[in-house]
Amino acid sequence: MSEEWSGPIIVLGKGVPRYSNTYGCLTCCLAGVSEEKRWIRLYPVFLEPVLSSIKPIEVFDVIRVILRDNRPEPIRPESRKIFPEFIEKIEHITDKKTRSDILCQYTEPGDFLHDNSWRGKKTLGLIKPLSAHFWLTKENVPMVRFMCGSSCKGHSCEIGEYMKFDDVGRVLHQGDAQLEQQLLALNNKELGFVMGTLQRHPSRWLLISIHSIG
Repeated sequence: MSEEWSGPIIVLGKGVPRYSNTYGCLTCCLAGVSEEKRWIRLYPVFLEPVLSSIKPIEVFDVIRVILRDNRPEPIRPESRKIFPEFIEKIEHITDKKTRSDILCQYTEPGDFLHDNSWRGKKTLGLIKPLSAHFWLTKENVPMVRFMCGSSCKGHSCEIGEYMKFDDVGRVLHQGDAQLEQQLLALNNKELGFVMGTLQRHPSRWLLISIHSIG
């Protein structure tokens, strides 16, 4: 165990909840950027207060952690395994311009969604989607279809951060008129998508978080 705390990490996305048999609670991963201006994926993060030291972590929190394994995955180079009981919240970024500046700084072309970047080169990134269209399926799953470049034929992704889960991580397919209106409102905004890959399906890209850039 390293006894040193990491430098500041700005949280830009949270993965969907997963129940951990090891820890006996819901966990997730965090996607953020480090002080070295690099993308970083942190896990496991407890979503339940199983210990008194566990505090909720939100997008645009600035945190520091104690690392358990600096390279736990050969294919996903950004991944870092942490001690979930040692996450310290330093501050929360509330200023809209500061948030927008951070998002613009890390926005890049979506080429990495189409090449072999997932093979150990790049598995996290922020893109500006083109022609994004949002909707709810018949099962009330929030979805988006978008392009990441002029030659892109389109991507379709579930929007995990807008979904509801039970205490063991199962999706709750419940109708929500407010959610539908929330999705429709996104159709006319300038957005940024945090994209990442799955450990079990390394070539599959997921939408981790949606940001309003404008």
